[in-house]
Amino acid sequence: MTDTAIRIASMNKFYGNFHALKGIDLQIAKGEKVVICGPSGSGKSTLIRCINRLVEPTSGKVYLGNVELTRLSSSGLRRERRRMGMIFQEYALVERLTVMENVLSGRLGYVGFWRSYLRKFPQSDVDEAFRLLDRVDLAHMADKRADELSGGQRQSVAIARAVVGDPQILLFDELTSAMDNQTESTVVDRIREFSKNKTMIISTHRASLLSLVDRIVVMDDGRVIADGPKDKVLDALKRGLIKTGSPESFTGQS
Repeated sequence: MTDTAIRIASMNKFYGNFHALKGIDLQIAKGEKVVICGPSGSGKSTLIRCINRLVEPTSGKVYLGNVELTRLSSSGLRRERRRMGMIFQEYALVERLTVMENVLSGRLGYVGFWRSYLRKFPQSDVDEAFRLLDRVDLAHMADKRADELSGGQRQSVAIARAVVGDPQILLFDELTSAMDNQTESTVVDRIREFSKNKTMIISTHRASLLSLVDRIVVMDDGRVIADGPKDKVLDALKRGLIKTGSPESFTGQS
C-alpha cells in the first residue's frame, strides 16, 4: 500500500501553441497539506485541474495512490473522483437549486442515473448534508436558493458539497481570491476543520492560507521552480533567493 496520495509524472499541457505546463513532476504524501503558488499565468490552476482531469493533460501521467487516472475511461474516472473533493474560486454552485440540493450534488457519483436525475438521495445522504450544513452554520438556509447567499456562504456550501462524500483528497483552486478579510478568515477556519486527516492541495497567491499547510510548491512559466517545507521556501522567497518572472509573485504578503 503506497503512502503517496498524488503523483504527477512528466506532465505537459498545451493550449494550442501555448505551453502551459512544462514537464511537471510532483509527489504528495497522504495527509500532506500543500500550497501551490506563483504569479498569474504560472500554471498553478491548470495543474490543480489536471490532477482530477477537469483539464486533460496533453502528456504525462497522474496517479491517485496506485491508480493511474490518466488512462481511465470516463466511468473509471467518475469512480475514482469520489476520492477527491474540488472547491473552486467561482463556487460552481447551481444558482437555481437550493443549498441542500447543491450539497447533495457532491453525492452524485454514488447514486444511479435516475436517482441523480430526479435528485432522490438516500436518507443517510440527506442526514449527512444537514450535519455538514449545521457545522457551517447554514442548516437554517437549507431550502434557500444558492443565488440568495453571500459570497462567504456560497463558499461554505461549496466546501460542504466537496466533503459530503468523505474524500481522501481536497483540491482548492484560488478559493479566497475574491473575498474580504473577514469572510476569508471564516472560510480558512472551515477548511482547517474539514481538512483534518485529509490530503490537501491549494492553488493560491494568498498568504492567509499558509497557516493551513506544511509545504510550498512555487511555480513560474509552467514549471516548478521551488518545492520544500513552508518555512524554508517562504524565507527564500522573502530574501529573493527564488525569483519568478512577475512582480505579483507570491511573497507571503496578502
